[in-house]
Amino acid sequence: MTSGRSGSAITAELGSMKLHEEIDALTVMGLRPSRNIDCSAYPRAYIQCSALTFIADMSGIFGGMMMSWVYAGINPRGF
Repeated sequence: MTSGRSGSAITAELGSMKLHEEIDALTVMGLRPSRNIDCSAYPRAYIQCSALTFIADMSGIFGGMMMSWVYAGINPRGF
């Protein structure tokens, strides 16, 4: 889910840049588009993946704690 969402967002951004001729403008300025575009897209993908991983881990721990409390009688402090 994360890679699909991030990948589609990055692809949409690249498509928008191509449509508005921003990639051609980078080439005219003498900059390598692959280097400059990657610098803006990848950090956001890393941040999104890290945040979503943290949320998923906390949800799993909380869900496990609740289920062990309900079904096994293990209190949250003991979990």
